Amino acid sequence: MDTYVREARSLVDTVVKTAISILLVENANQKRKLSELQDMALNSLRHWENVQLEENYIVENIQWPTIAEFTTEKALQKIDEFIRQTWKYSECWLFCIDFIREEIHPYSKRYIYIVKWSRPTKEHPIPRATASIYFTIELSTIKPEETPVYVAYTFEGNRLIHRPGMSRFREKWLQEIIDSKALLMSEVKF
Repeated sequence: MDTYVREARSLVDTVVKTAISILLVENANQKRKLSELQDMALNSLRHWENVQLEENYIVENIQWPTIAEFTTEKALQKIDEFIRQTWKYSECWLFCIDFIREEIHPYSKRYIYIVKWSRPTKEHPIPRATASIYFTIELSTIKPEETPVYVAYTFEGNRLIHRPGMSRFREKWLQEIIDSKALLMSEVKF
């Protein structure tokens, strides 16, 4: 019987030692991962501090209509006004704005517009590619009619949702969309 007790104790001791060593290794790994995450967070903060320090830029906006003032034509004019007054871009860019559709949701109506951008040249008056920006104007059906409409926009091929007055427009985003389409078209053989 004594042999069994010694063997059982030895087995339990081995299992406990193994479990403790596994926990110590996992704890060390978690500390290392935590340290890496803290470093990443600090680097990210430093990056954004530098961005804010090197640019003293105020993001501009316009006065958007209220729910009561909204019409699809007025929204089209306001999008045009927003782009022309608040975005900085080269004169070589041309754009057109089209109303796409109205979506009815339980507590709101959404109006979707597309702004198509291109850079026609003398050599290529009809551009081979365009870049699109989708504007969504949302009218709440439960908020007071004096409430301004909700406006958001996204760039083609992107999921990031921008809000007027919250993010700065970058002309290079349009160029990157057109460049990626040109690259794709060069790879496709007709």
